[in-house]
Amino acid sequence: MTLRLFHNDQELIFEVQDTGCGISATYIKDIFKLYHRYNTSGESGEGLGLGLYLSKVIVELHGGQIEVRSALNIGSTFIIKIPLTEGMC
Repeated sequence: MTLRLFHNDQELIFEVQDTGCGISATYIKDIFKLYHRYNTSGESGEGLGLGLYLSKVIVELHGGQIEVRSALNIGSTFIIKIPLTEGMC
């Protein structure tokens, strides 16, 4: 897993990258939905389906955005962008 943190004049950007099994384009649109669970076969995965949903809510409460880029058998990168406000950096 790789974690990157950088900023520009407008936002703080976090990237979390893994080299896991990746997420199919068919399912990627749903991964931030409440109670959504995913595994490599596309069936319901383990857990409650709250983690990515809560992450999205927290990021949005800070005025930011979260997105994912993924490719099967290559891995996923989650990108979180939080706007910088006066006096932050």
